[in-house]
Amino acid sequence: MAMQRTVLASLLPLAILAAGLTGAAHADERRCDGTLSGDHDNIAVRTGGTCNLQGVRTSGSVVVARGGSLSMSGSRIGGNVQAEGARAITIDGGSIDGSVQLRQGNSARISNAAIEGDLQLDDHRASVVATSNRVAGNLQVKDNRGGVTLRNNVMDGNLQCEGNVPAPAGGANRAASRQGQCSGL
Repeated sequence: MAMQRTVLASLLPLAILAAGLTGAAHADERRCDGTLSGDHDNIAVRTGGTCNLQGVRTSGSVVVARGGSLSMSGSRIGGNVQAEGARAITIDGGSIDGSVQLRQGNSARISNAAIEGDLQLDDHRASVVATSNRVAGNLQVKDNRGGVTLRNNVMDGNLQCEGNVPAPAGGANRAASRQGQCSGL
């Protein structure tokens, strides 16, 4: 019994430290409504907010809430860029160490970016454009309704398109394979 108390007593500081670290992760999220630069952990764009990231460096991700807008230029994102139901997303240059996942939004424009994961553009109502990007994973474009242009992208993985109305336009894309509606691009 005495040994159990000693073991529990020695583990108590670790439990307190772990609890403190969990709470600190939430405190490291920077809310953006306006222009932001410099170094940050995670960045969140509020519902209906507009965020302009200029030369930002993050160790984490950028998450855009429904109805929010993001304009990003020359930034280095250590995690993912994610948006569901965003008003507008523009990424011009920079790098993303994770994936870019944009779903059910209005418009999206991604150009001259280096993306270490996948680039996913699904269910947009307005124009979707991806030009001159370097994608280490797949570029997947699905069920968009406002027109899709894919030009001069280089993927280590596949270029996959399906269910887009009208079918995607563009060309000069390089990928391990081009599938579905993108087979001729």
